[in-house]
Amino acid sequence: MRLEKLAKMEEMKRMAEENKELSPEEEMEEKLRRQRLQEESDLELAKDAFGVIDVPAQKTIDNFNPLNKDEFLELSSMIVQKLAKFEGRTEYQFFLETLVRDCCAGLDSEDIKKISNNLNVLVNEKQKLNKVAKGKKKTGAANKKTLATGKGMKDDDMNFDDSYYNEYEDFM
Repeated sequence: MRLEKLAKMEEMKRMAEENKELSPEEEMEEKLRRQRLQEESDLELAKDAFGVIDVPAQKTIDNFNPLNKDEFLELSSMIVQKLAKFEGRTEYQFFLETLVRDCCAGLDSEDIKKISNNLNVLVNEKQKLNKVAKGKKKTGAANKKTLATGKGMKDDDMNFDDSYYNEYEDFM
């Protein structure tokens, strides 16, 4: 009963809006709206007639329009995934240099500075990893070539045997 009253109220509102005189611009907007609704319904009928099922569009780099930070991160991962297969090529480094330079050309100097700082941090981390990797590659014989002084000396190396003759003790 209450739903019937609401339906009657909405119907009365709709009829009042239809009877209201519209300006020429409003009439044109209404006509275009009705035409768009008609075209959409015709398209749906045609899809039903031919048995076409709407498949949600898969997100790709080309059809993805990010709006917030999370979506930009998703786009970033899609681009990295796309470019990962080219890492082994010799032209890849040149490509990345031009890509970053061209992408940053329209940014403010502060934004470019942030990007540069992130790249410098990445360089430092890579250099540390390379040092660690080179240190682990040395064999035991290569590690023994250091001088036995300072922090690297063991306590056993510091014990002197007094049984040998020291020629400088008899001086004067």
